[in-house]
Amino acid sequence: MFGAVNWNKAEYDEFPDAQCWSGQIQSQGCNVDTNGDGVMEQDLSGEPMLRAPEWTANFGFDYAMSVFEDMTLRFGSNTNYSDSYSASSVNLKDAYQTAM
Repeated sequence: MFGAVNWNKAEYDEFPDAQCWSGQIQSQGCNVDTNGDGVMEQDLSGEPMLRAPEWTANFGFDYAMSVFEDMTLRFGSNTNYSDSYSASSVNLKDAYQTAM
């Protein structure tokens, strides 16, 4: 038998000049002009990092038994779990992978 559980609290410490997603408006967070060039950006400081689920786990087993003198029967199973996570580098809310 085997198994593992992982807890991961990965978030951006500082990310004040992140690219906005296409069509993002000011009320959705695209409201930062960090260098005064008129190009709007968003501040993702404190937001979850890309592809970093908070919880993951896997469990399973392998089993082997002798069937004949020179034969072995083997079988096993495993399962994996991943919490939801952002699949977008610009933190698009519609681009979250659901837990599975």
